[in-house]
Parts: sequence; structure tokens; C-alpha cells
Amino acid sequence: MESFNEMDTNQLNNRNSTTQQLTQDDYLKIGLEQEKRRQYMQKRRYNRLPLIFSLIGLLLTFVFGIGAVFAVIGLIMAFKRYRKAPSKPLRWAIVISLITVFICVIYVFCLFYAFILGALEIYSTTESLL
Repeated sequence: MESFNEMDTNQLNNRNSTTQQLTQDDYLKIGLEQEKRRQYMQKRRYNRLPLIFSLIGLLLTFVFGIGAVFAVIGLIMAFKRYRKAPSKPLRWAIVISLITVFICVIYVFCLFYAFILGALEIYSTTESLL
């Protein structure tokens, strides 16, 4: 018997008393298939969210380090979920988050360093003018 996902709804509606009717076992199979699909989609959604946060963090890395916030959120979510059920998307979310946090820390450090050097240079030029 073909699965419910492959069976067209028109085929289900067009069955009449002279053709084969769905038995209770068929309805149970259809219900089990729908439940399996629902669980699969829920698991996919569960694994995808930390990856999305990590990628948003990576995209926002060079916007004054704002990406670190998203990366840390994605990292925490990925670690918690990876302990429950390891999967490739969660592993990638952890890797991308760690790389993003590292890049953000370096970027913010360089920004502050450049700011301090600029402030010192302005201070030294104004002091020499006096």
C-alpha cells in the first residue's frame, strides 16, 4: 500500500463503496505516518535554530561586535541541545559560534586599540600646540 503522503486527497475522496475502502488499519498507518512526519519536522526545527543564530552572528561580526551576542546565544542553545541529541547542524552551530565569538573579540579589541591610539595622538597634537 502506498503511503499517505504519496496518496492524493482526490484518490481518498473518489473511493466509493464499490472500490476498496480504507480500513481501520489504513487509518492507523496514516496516523502513524503523520505523527512520524510531525516529529521529524519538529526535530529539524529544534536543530536549526542555533545554526540560524550562529550564522546571523557571523554576518553581524563586523558591526561593532554585535554578532557576538547572537553567536553566544546560538552557542548556548547548541551546547544544551547537543548534549540531549547530537546532530550535525548542532555541531556546525557550535563551530560557527566559536569562530564568530573569536573574530568578534579580536575585532572589538582592535577597535578599542585604534580608538585609544587615536585619542592619544589627538592628545599629543593638542599638547604640542599649546
